[in-house]
Amino acid sequence: MAQKRVAVPVYYGIATDLRDAIESGELSPGELIPSEAQLCETYGVSRMTVRQGLNLLSEAGYINSVPGRGSFVVHPSYERVLIEVQPTRLPDGSLPDCLMLEIGFHRADSSVAQALDIDEGADVQVIRRVLGANGDPICFDRIFVPPDWDLNEIEEEAAPVAQFVSRLAEHPFLHVKLTIRGREAEPEAAAHLKLPEPPFAIHVEQQILSAEADPVAWAVSVFDPEGYRLKGEFGPVRRRL
Repeated sequence: MAQKRVAVPVYYGIATDLRDAIESGELSPGELIPSEAQLCETYGVSRMTVRQGLNLLSEAGYINSVPGRGSFVVHPSYERVLIEVQPTRLPDGSLPDCLMLEIGFHRADSSVAQALDIDEGADVQVIRRVLGANGDPICFDRIFVPPDWDLNEIEEEAAPVAQFVSRLAEHPFLHVKLTIRGREAEPEAAAHLKLPEPPFAIHVEQQILSAEADPVAWAVSVFDPEGYRLKGEFGPVRRRL
């Protein structure tokens, strides 16, 4: 399947251009960014489009808007945590083995409906797969996406969930919300992962949001605790656009 072209909204492009200028040091903390009028002229767009881009920057912690004065670059926050989850990629950087179990239509239960902001019972497509290394299963995934996405052929079947979804999406996602829990695995996941009794596992839920902050996809990954690694890092960074 040919990879879909990702249509980037103009306001998202404005936000990323300004973000790049801030991260490169071209615009420093405390400095006034170009005015709305200047941005309208530069990009040939309406004031509403410019404001959408500035709102993204503000929500991500790059700028602070002061009525009557304009928008200023702010110092980066130290509150973000970088999370790395294995086995989405193996220590050598390669993708794990992947066994695709199902690609089909389902009715959204209450959990899926809430995560995707759709009606319970609405059609969704689900991808079920098992990831592993050296023949040992490590992760069982269920990935829920809209019913109109073309899933006839999928490239990089073992790609991390967010990357996997981005290759199928018709617009870029903005960020991923993670929920991590440790609890007993459901029978299907326990069987695929060959978990001992009681089948304790790590559950990672990922809600993927578009550039418009709308839910795009939802995934539930069940990890064998022996094959799961969570790595955190604090630093002077901002939330990604």
